[in-house]
Amino acid sequence: MLRYCVAVLVGLAGCVSAAFADPQPIPEDIARAIARLLCEKADKAEAPIKIAGDPEKAMGLHEPEVAAAMVVPRTELKADNLPGVEKQDGEPAGYLFLYKIAPVVSGKVMAVDKLPTVLLKTDDGVERTVIVLRLALRKEGEQDWKLLVFGSDKKPLVTSKFRAEANNSTLPLSLGTKDIEGDQGTLIVTVFGKYAADLRMGKAEE
Repeated sequence: MLRYCVAVLVGLAGCVSAAFADPQPIPEDIARAIARLLCEKADKAEAPIKIAGDPEKAMGLHEPEVAAAMVVPRTELKADNLPGVEKQDGEPAGYLFLYKIAPVVSGKVMAVDKLPTVLLKTDDGVERTVIVLRLALRKEGEQDWKLLVFGSDKKPLVTSKFRAEANNSTLPLSLGTKDIEGDQGTLIVTVFGKYAADLRMGKAEE
Protein backbone atom coordinates (compact mmCIF):
# COMPACT_ATOMS: atom_id res chain seq x y z
CA MET A 1 0.00 0.00 0.00
CA LEU A 2 2.82 2.43 0.87
CA ARG A 3 4.49 1.88 -2.47
CA TYR A 4 1.23 2.52 -4.32
CA CYS A 5 0.40 5.65 -2.30
CA VAL A 6 3.77 7.22 -2.92
CA ALA A 7 3.64 6.26 -6.60
CA VAL A 8 0.31 8.06 -6.96
CA LEU A 9 1.65 11.15 -5.18
CA VAL A 10 4.68 11.49 -7.40
CA GLY A 11 2.86 10.41 -10.55
CA LEU A 12 5.62 7.89 -11.28
CA ALA A 13 7.60 10.98 -12.16
CA GLY A 14 10.28 10.67 -14.75
CA CYS A 15 11.01 13.46 -17.21
CA VAL A 16 9.29 16.68 -16.16
CA SER A 17 8.28 18.58 -19.28
CA ALA A 18 5.77 21.12 -17.93
CA ALA A 19 4.67 22.66 -14.64
CA PHE A 20 1.22 21.13 -14.21
CA ALA A 21 -0.59 21.23 -17.55
CA ASP A 22 -3.35 18.67 -17.05
CA PRO A 23 -3.73 17.79 -13.35
CA GLN A 24 -6.15 15.13 -12.14
CA PRO A 25 -7.61 14.72 -8.64
CA ILE A 26 -5.84 12.16 -6.48
CA PRO A 27 -8.48 9.59 -5.42
CA GLU A 28 -9.83 10.48 -1.99
CA ASP A 29 -8.74 7.30 -0.20
CA ILE A 30 -5.24 7.54 -1.63
CA ALA A 31 -5.03 11.26 -0.79
CA ARG A 32 -5.91 10.49 2.82
CA ALA A 33 -3.35 7.70 3.03
CA ILE A 34 -0.60 9.89 1.57
CA ALA A 35 -1.56 12.77 3.87
CA ARG A 36 -1.20 10.53 6.94
CA LEU A 37 2.36 9.70 5.92
CA LEU A 38 3.26 13.32 5.19
CA CYS A 39 1.63 14.79 8.31
CA GLU A 40 3.27 12.22 10.56
CA LYS A 41 6.63 13.65 9.51
CA ALA A 42 5.66 17.31 9.06
CA ASP A 43 3.72 17.70 12.32
CA LYS A 44 6.87 16.84 14.29
CA ALA A 45 9.22 19.17 12.40
CA GLU A 46 10.39 22.53 13.68
CA ALA A 47 8.60 25.31 11.82
CA PRO A 48 7.74 29.02 12.07
CA ILE A 49 4.09 28.11 12.68
CA LYS A 50 2.83 24.87 14.22
CA ILE A 51 0.14 22.84 12.54
CA ALA A 52 -1.56 19.56 13.40
CA GLY A 53 -2.86 18.30 10.07
CA ASP A 54 -6.19 16.57 9.46
CA PRO A 55 -5.39 13.88 6.84
CA GLU A 56 -9.03 12.84 6.56
CA LYS A 57 -9.75 16.13 4.75
CA ALA A 58 -6.79 16.07 2.38
CA MET A 59 -7.21 17.01 -1.28
CA GLY A 60 -4.63 16.62 -4.00
CA LEU A 61 -3.92 17.01 -7.71
CA HIS A 62 -1.33 15.19 -9.78
CA GLU A 63 -0.27 14.78 -13.35
CA PRO A 64 1.35 11.43 -14.14
CA GLU A 65 5.05 11.79 -14.92
CA VAL A 66 4.96 15.52 -14.15
CA ALA A 67 4.05 16.85 -10.67
CA ALA A 68 1.75 16.72 -7.65
CA ALA A 69 0.30 19.08 -5.02
CA MET A 70 -1.79 18.45 -1.92
CA VAL A 71 -3.44 20.56 0.77
CA VAL A 72 -4.18 19.25 4.26
CA PRO A 73 -6.15 21.54 6.60
CA ARG A 74 -5.27 21.80 10.24
CA THR A 75 -7.50 20.01 12.68
CA GLU A 76 -10.83 21.80 13.23
CA LEU A 77 -10.24 24.52 10.65
CA LYS A 78 -13.61 26.30 10.47
CA ALA A 79 -14.73 29.64 9.07
CA ASP A 80 -16.31 30.64 12.39
CA ASN A 81 -13.26 29.77 14.48
CA LEU A 82 -10.29 31.88 13.34
CA PRO A 83 -9.13 33.72 16.47
CA GLY A 84 -5.66 34.63 15.19
CA VAL A 85 -6.46 36.12 11.79
CA GLU A 86 -5.52 39.66 12.78
CA LYS A 87 -2.12 38.68 14.15
CA GLN A 88 1.07 39.26 12.15
CA ASP A 89 1.49 35.56 11.36
CA GLY A 90 -2.23 35.02 10.83
CA GLU A 91 -4.28 31.97 11.79
CA PRO A 92 -2.67 28.60 10.89
CA ALA A 93 -4.70 26.96 8.12
CA GLY A 94 -2.88 23.83 6.97
CA TYR A 95 -0.18 22.31 4.81
CA LEU A 96 0.67 22.63 1.15
CA PHE A 97 2.75 19.67 -0.04
CA LEU A 98 4.49 19.92 -3.42
CA TYR A 99 6.32 17.41 -5.58
CA LYS A 100 8.34 18.45 -8.64
CA ILE A 101 6.98 22.01 -8.43
CA ALA A 102 8.01 24.92 -6.21
CA PRO A 103 6.86 28.50 -5.51
CA VAL A 104 7.87 31.33 -7.80
CA VAL A 105 9.24 34.20 -5.67
CA SER A 106 10.40 37.47 -7.22
CA GLY A 107 10.08 35.93 -10.66
CA LYS A 108 12.22 32.86 -9.95
CA VAL A 109 11.36 29.30 -8.97
CA MET A 110 12.73 28.61 -5.51
CA ALA A 111 15.40 25.95 -5.16
CA VAL A 112 14.19 22.85 -3.34
CA ASP A 113 17.19 22.92 -0.99
CA LYS A 114 16.03 26.33 0.26
CA LEU A 115 12.65 24.94 1.32
CA PRO A 116 11.52 22.59 4.10
CA THR A 117 11.09 19.02 2.88
CA VAL A 118 10.27 15.52 4.04
CA LEU A 119 11.33 12.21 2.51
CA LEU A 120 8.90 9.45 1.63
CA LYS A 121 10.40 6.01 1.13
CA THR A 122 8.63 3.26 -0.79
CA ASP A 123 8.77 -0.40 0.15
CA ASP A 124 11.58 -0.92 -2.36
CA GLY A 125 13.69 1.78 -0.69
CA VAL A 126 13.27 4.61 -3.22
CA GLU A 127 13.14 8.02 -1.52
CA ARG A 128 11.07 10.94 -2.81
CA THR A 129 11.56 14.54 -1.66
CA VAL A 130 8.33 16.44 -0.94
CA ILE A 131 8.26 20.18 -0.20
CA VAL A 132 6.36 21.14 2.97
CA LEU A 133 4.83 24.62 3.11
CA ARG A 134 2.55 25.94 5.84
CA LEU A 135 -0.46 28.13 5.16
CA ALA A 136 -2.04 30.82 7.31
CA LEU A 137 -4.96 33.24 6.92
CA ARG A 138 -4.58 36.91 7.80
CA LYS A 139 -7.23 39.64 7.92
CA GLU A 140 -6.17 43.21 7.13
CA GLY A 141 -9.08 45.59 7.51
CA GLU A 142 -12.73 44.69 7.03
CA GLN A 143 -12.57 43.18 3.55
CA ASP A 144 -8.90 42.39 2.94
CA TRP A 145 -7.92 38.77 3.61
CA LYS A 146 -4.61 37.23 2.60
CA LEU A 147 -3.06 33.80 2.30
CA LEU A 148 0.40 33.56 3.88
CA VAL A 149 2.76 30.81 2.71
CA PHE A 150 5.59 29.92 5.07
CA GLY A 151 8.76 27.98 4.34
CA SER A 152 11.50 27.67 6.96
CA ASP A 153 11.55 31.31 8.12
CA LYS A 154 9.21 33.45 10.18
CA LYS A 155 8.68 35.76 7.21
CA PRO A 156 6.21 34.40 4.62
CA LEU A 157 7.64 33.32 1.28
CA VAL A 158 4.53 34.55 -0.49
CA THR A 159 1.48 36.63 0.41
CA SER A 160 -1.59 36.40 -1.84
CA LYS A 161 -4.86 38.30 -1.61
CA PHE A 162 -8.12 36.33 -1.46
CA ARG A 163 -11.05 37.01 -3.77
CA ALA A 164 -14.61 35.73 -3.67
CA GLU A 165 -14.59 32.69 -5.95
CA ALA A 166 -16.57 29.57 -5.16
CA ASN A 167 -15.53 26.10 -6.35
CA ASN A 168 -18.29 24.10 -4.60
CA SER A 169 -15.82 22.13 -2.48
CA THR A 170 -17.02 21.03 0.96
CA LEU A 171 -13.43 20.75 2.22
CA PRO A 172 -11.74 23.49 4.28
CA LEU A 173 -8.89 23.67 1.74
CA SER A 174 -8.95 22.70 -1.93
CA LEU A 175 -6.86 23.19 -5.07
CA GLY A 176 -7.23 24.16 -8.70
CA THR A 177 -4.95 25.38 -11.50
CA LYS A 178 -4.95 27.96 -14.29
CA ASP A 179 -2.65 29.87 -16.66
CA ILE A 180 -0.31 26.97 -17.38
CA GLU A 181 2.43 28.09 -19.75
CA GLY A 182 5.60 26.12 -20.31
CA ASP A 183 7.27 25.30 -16.99
CA GLN A 184 5.09 27.61 -14.88
CA GLY A 185 1.44 27.84 -13.85
CA THR A 186 -0.87 29.14 -11.14
CA LEU A 187 -2.05 26.99 -8.27
CA ILE A 188 -5.38 28.17 -6.83
CA VAL A 189 -5.86 27.62 -3.10
CA THR A 190 -9.51 27.87 -2.05
CA VAL A 191 -10.69 28.06 1.56
CA PHE A 192 -14.12 26.87 2.69
CA GLY A 193 -15.11 26.49 -0.96
CA LYS A 194 -15.70 30.25 -1.27
CA TYR A 195 -12.48 32.29 -1.34
CA ALA A 196 -9.50 31.78 -3.65
CA ALA A 197 -5.89 32.94 -3.69
CA ASP A 198 -3.31 32.41 -6.45
CA LEU A 199 0.17 31.00 -6.00
CA ARG A 200 2.53 30.97 -8.95
CA MET A 201 4.44 27.68 -9.31
CA GLY A 202 7.17 26.40 -11.55
CA LYS A 203 9.10 23.25 -12.35
CA ALA A 204 11.35 22.44 -9.43
CA GLU A 205 15.03 22.15 -10.19
CA GLU A 206 16.50 18.68 -9.69
